[in-house]
Amino acid sequence: MKLGDDKRYLHWGITAFCVLAGGILLMWILLNWSGVSNTVNVLLNALSSVFVGLILAFFLSAFVNFSEKLFLERLSKKIFPRNPKRAFAFKRSLSICLSIAIELAAVFGFCMLVLPGIYNSIVSLVSKMSSYIRVGQELIDRLFSDYPEIESIVLNVYTETVAYLSDWIKNDLLATVEVVLVNISNGIVVIINILAGFFIGNVVSVYLLYSKERFVAQLNKLVCCIFKPKAVNFIMDNARFAYRTFGSYILGKLATSVLLGFLCAIFMSITNMPYVALICVLVAITNLIPYVGPYIGGGLGALLIVLENPVQCLVFIVFICVAQMFEGNILSPKIIGATIGLTGFWVIVAMLIGGAVGGLMGMIIGVPIFAVFYSILKNIAENHLRKKQLPENTDEFRNMKKLDTKNNKIIYK
Repeated sequence: MKLGDDKRYLHWGITAFCVLAGGILLMWILLNWSGVSNTVNVLLNALSSVFVGLILAFFLSAFVNFSEKLFLERLSKKIFPRNPKRAFAFKRSLSICLSIAIELAAVFGFCMLVLPGIYNSIVSLVSKMSSYIRVGQELIDRLFSDYPEIESIVLNVYTETVAYLSDWIKNDLLATVEVVLVNISNGIVVIINILAGFFIGNVVSVYLLYSKERFVAQLNKLVCCIFKPKAVNFIMDNARFAYRTFGSYILGKLATSVLLGFLCAIFMSITNMPYVALICVLVAITNLIPYVGPYIGGGLGALLIVLENPVQCLVFIVFICVAQMFEGNILSPKIIGATIGLTGFWVIVAMLIGGAVGGLMGMIIGVPIFAVFYSILKNIAENHLRKKQLPENTDEFRNMKKLDTKNNKIIYK
């Protein structure tokens, strides 16, 4: 028997063994699903602080890179001109300290300033709910007084909607905010657990940020060890694209939403509008949702303001329109930069799929995830087209009738 045959049989044997072992393992997991799921939950809870650290490191890495390029790199070289290791340690340590300080200031400001303002706005809204309901019923009576059948239908819809919203605000939203505030104020055990997890997450993020180049090098080494050169290049290219897409889109969207919320708070405070904290948080959060988010936040804010002052509602609508034009045409292009490579149709599809799977968070991260998969499929398709000597540009396939089987050319209508 030849040596090549021995190797082939050995590969077949190893493949058969792996398939059999995988089948046995899958059957064991299915038969002991409750125990396996409990073990997985325990592991996930134990690693929750690590996940928090990964998320913090992802968000803070942008500021670390920015501060190092802005002034810390030049400063470290001036202080340690003949010692590159100390210069690197100095700039990286100082940039991490600055980023952690900004993070803690943002968390403290939200808990101490924004969250109480939201609670006060909700309490005020609940206390005035009965008068708002009465005003709405009087308005419906005046508008449909000559059409009693339509008035009855509209009143039924209005009553059911108001009852649902009132129940949700009183029993769900207000109760949730009260629980959060009580835990922050009095829940010692809860505070200790939250602070412990937050502290460990920050420690993990510090280690990740300080040695991020080494961790990336280790991942590159592992990929090169496992895969062939073509697969390595494919993985590297798509990993870089995924990082750029997530970094530019999520961080950019977050930055533009925060800035839009600040602008909204300043304008509403100057014009003395009601429910400043609640509406500004709504505008900032819904602005993270592509396309429809700004309209949802602006519509909810206008609905709350019109109950207090219709004139201020019109002013608020004008402000939201101007702010969205500023954000879409000036702010987002400057911060987010180039588009993520999806048309409006695919953005809406990604948003709907993400929302169905993960709710609000799914709608936010669904777009960059879909963009990454779209880019991978596009690269694969274009690679196959190149092998077939066909054009890669989509416009070349417009008005296509069929493909010539002899010379592999497109025949147009």
